[in-house]
Order: sequence, then structure tokens, then C-alpha cells
Amino acid sequence: MKRPKKPEPTAREVALVARQERALDEEIAEQEQRLRAQRRGQLGTRSLLAGAPRTRRAAATGMGRGTAGPAMPTRASILSGVNVRAGGMR
Repeated sequence: MKRPKKPEPTAREVALVARQERALDEEIAEQEQRLRAQRRGQLGTRSLLAGAPRTRRAAATGMGRGTAGPAMPTRASILSGVNVRAGGMR
């Protein structure tokens, strides 16, 4: 006995398969582009360390690139919002 023939795909099924193939091709192209850029050195450790201080001294003083000042608030900045009188705090 013979098997019945498989029905032809509908236009909707053909369009769905075409969309999926296009999306997959685009995703593969993006991944390949990222890998090429990483091999050239545009991505990776250089970009990840772009904001890091260059020396240990700069890191210790908080003077690294990308930071405006010390990382910890100073006592003066903490107390600036507190009204202190001779008799006590208000």
C-alpha cells in the first residue's frame, strides 16, 4: 500500500519559514560581525577597562578616569545637611 502524498504548504507556512530563515541569517551575521570586531580588538578587554584608572595610585585616590571625586562621602558632606548649635543638634 502506498502512503498518501504530503499536502503542499500554504502561503502562510511558506511566509513563516521565509521570515524565520531571514531572522536566523541576520542573527548569524550579527554574531560574525561581533566576533570579527573582537578579533580586531575593538571589543573585549579594551572596551571593558575603558573607564578604569591607569595606575594603582589613581585608583586609591579616586582620581581614575570617569570619576569626579572621591568614592566615599566626606564628613563635611555628611554634616552639611545637619544643623548643629552649641546646645546640641536640631
